[in-house]
Amino acid sequence: MHDSGPADAGDDPYLYPARVGPLPPPDPQGALTGSVPGHAPPPPVPPAGGHQQGQFEAPRFEPDPAPKPRPSAADAIVLPLWILGGQLLAGVAILPGMIFASDPEGSMSVLIAIAAVLGWSAVAVGMALWLRFRGAWHGEWLTGHRPRSAWLPAAIGVGGAVGGLIVVQVVVGLLSWVTGTEPPEQEIFELLDDPLIAWVMGGLAVLVAPVVEEIIFRGVVLDALARAMNWWVAAVVQAAVFSAIHIETLTSPIMFLALGLLGFAFAWLRRVTGSLVAPIVAHLVFNAISLGLATLVGAGALP
Repeated sequence: MHDSGPADAGDDPYLYPARVGPLPPPDPQGALTGSVPGHAPPPPVPPAGGHQQGQFEAPRFEPDPAPKPRPSAADAIVLPLWILGGQLLAGVAILPGMIFASDPEGSMSVLIAIAAVLGWSAVAVGMALWLRFRGAWHGEWLTGHRPRSAWLPAAIGVGGAVGGLIVVQVVVGLLSWVTGTEPPEQEIFELLDDPLIAWVMGGLAVLVAPVVEEIIFRGVVLDALARAMNWWVAAVVQAAVFSAIHIETLTSPIMFLALGLLGFAFAWLRRVTGSLVAPIVAHLVFNAISLGLATLVGAGALP
């Protein structure tokens, strides 16, 4: 018996060419689409992503973000010196009035108030212009590396101010008792009896100085030092520099140590929270409490 092959493929020229005859010419389109003559071509497969057939979308490569500028050693040296320059400017502003005024004693309060405003204004404006010119400012100092609410760092700053005030008072009291000396006081407290000086100095000490000093010391100086040495060593160095720029500490080792401890505590708050909000608030609250207590002592309300 002659084998005629499978019933469903007996007339297929590709399977049985001897019985049917020569093969038909090749179909270029069928070669491309994979179809066989006499059969319907397979339906086109829709491309992934919903694009039309024949279109190709090249992958998008996002460029790496530019590295954020960081303060350098020059910034860490210039800005603390700029604070000293502001204090020198304040002292120079008082001299003409002391020399040429007909009543130097009566005009001292006005001169001191004007000099303090001029000195801190020069420091704040100079700091902003320097950081802008150097490109060393970035918002991560204030908000931290991750976006977060400022309320938590602010609350931590308030707690840090109260704790720092207690620690500083205890340390100063113990050192004064050991050395047999009177607890030192900052010279600014002796000027608070004058209402004008009290208001001007209070506003500068509570609103301006904390922001400027924290940006410079816990922002610029600490950031620059921490990239060159161990963080704890950098915190100690910036605390010593922070204490030294307060001129009254040069004659009182105990006051130098007290302000150094405070500067170290503010650096630790920056490390814990990752932002400058906590040390700024802590500095602000510490100065406000200290000025308030000094005012009450001067008025006789506290011993």
